Amino acid sequence: MNDNNIKLPEFLRNIKKINEFPIGFIARFEPHHKKYFNGNSPIKYLLLRIDDVNRLLRKNKTADSFKDYKIITTTTIEDKKLEKLKWESERDIVLNFKPDFHIPADHPVYINMDEKIRLSNITDCMDGTKWMVRELAHTNTKILPLIKGTTREERKICYKTFKELHINYCVYYGAQYFGKSVGNQFHLLNHHIRQITSESPRCGILLIGLLSPEYLIKLPPQVIAAAGSKWIHECAKCFNNINKYNRKLQELKQKVESSLCTGQMSIPMDWRWF
Repeated sequence: MNDNNIKLPEFLRNIKKINEFPIGFIARFEPHHKKYFNGNSPIKYLLLRIDDVNRLLRKNKTADSFKDYKIITTTTIEDKKLEKLKWESERDIVLNFKPDFHIPADHPVYINMDEKIRLSNITDCMDGTKWMVRELAHTNTKILPLIKGTTREERKICYKTFKELHINYCVYYGAQYFGKSVGNQFHLLNHHIRQITSESPRCGILLIGLLSPEYLIKLPPQVIAAAGSKWIHECAKCFNNINKYNRKLQELKQKVESSLCTGQMSIPMDWRWF
């Protein structure tokens, strides 16, 4: 789905079906943002949290209500809400909403957790991912698996799942590296993503939580898609002038996409086990 002039690195271009996955700028979307998107919008992808999707379903809205866009639904929501989300409920929401892509079965994984809990949560996340692939196999919704883990051994659980599913694309949740409670931890985000790309260099990454071109350009070239809310702060205030709004949105999209796939590559580790 690379119709946005992003030049993928050669080692990713050769991966079968890589262009069937989201590439480029992705707008983090909430139901009240609907007024900001119209048929003339330069945006192609919208990312919706599954709790927002559930609210839309109650209003008889589905992905078909956003006919001009490719819709990605995600389970990367607050931990308290995540605890109540069962696989069966998640599946039913996705089946009814019919998105183009779905990021399934998120489980919290933090460095300050007990190692056994982290391993259990990562295993549950990957088991849920495989279960969701089976449950949605008869639909047109493609699964985008999460990459989780604070150590190589933990991430191997994810790499094994990617191999089983024949997927060379994953999603990394980066929003927790920014905010009032933690400040700006881009250096740590960059370090963690480079750990992943050195272990699994032939895997495209969708990064959630960062749309700043000045940071994206510093990430490794495997980051081929980025999702976030920066468009709201930069563009929505111009909405009263729709032409100016779409122009600002297009400018931000171009800046983001020109920053992707351009950073210095990490030195790959021995990935023969992958």
